[in-house]
Amino acid sequence: MTRTLYKSAAPFALIAGLALTVSACQTTASDQDMSAGAQAQDAAFAMPAGFSPWAPVTDDYRLFAGDEVDIVVYTAPELSRTLTVAPDGRLIMPYADPVMASGRTIKEAEAALSAALAKTLKNPDVRITPNTFSSQQVFVGGEVQSAGVYDIPGPIDPLQAIILAGGATIGAKTSNIALIRSGPDGRPMMKTININTARKNPEMLKDIQIQRFDIVYVPRNGLAEVAAFMTNLRNALPVNFAVSYAINDPYSN
Repeated sequence: MTRTLYKSAAPFALIAGLALTVSACQTTASDQDMSAGAQAQDAAFAMPAGFSPWAPVTDDYRLFAGDEVDIVVYTAPELSRTLTVAPDGRLIMPYADPVMASGRTIKEAEAALSAALAKTLKNPDVRITPNTFSSQQVFVGGEVQSAGVYDIPGPIDPLQAIILAGGATIGAKTSNIALIRSGPDGRPMMKTININTARKNPEMLKDIQIQRFDIVYVPRNGLAEVAAFMTNLRNALPVNFAVSYAINDPYSN
């Protein structure tokens, strides 16, 4: 009787073995599909190329298009005057080539203007004092109701900037909002923010305040879209925004 039981059990053992083998194959295929899906998702949300690492920007004020400055040339007082930073970001002085001022600190602009005047003047001593400032603006783009440039009334966070643009669309990937800022070297930096988490914990946005000429970009699928957006930066943004982000040489005259 025992032999009969063993013999009758053999086919079931064979079937069970085959089932395990098929299951293993299906699991391996499923794992591969999941791995490929995860890799695709990682690629969609990976930091795009061309961005500098996020770093704190110095508190020193940086000039921008529309700022009015008083320029004093101590070694040539007749050249002293009040100028407005041109829409292309430059200061235009007699006896000097146009000097890029947008994105530079006061000391950096003074050094650049002194170097430009040194081509015709001996040891020029230049001092620049900000007089009036252009409007505080940010750009909100991507999957929002009304993309565009917005005047900011005061300190705001990225979520409030999105609200200024009418809020995110239904298809927005609000777990990966991109905050883009001109870095210390003039090249764009990017920080990702999960607005979904921020809605539940507003305190996390307390230290992420929008600065002038920041860009808040809401993607549909992933951060790869941001790279394409930045590639067309000069065409997509107003001139005063574009000159605050370096393209190749940020401080070329």
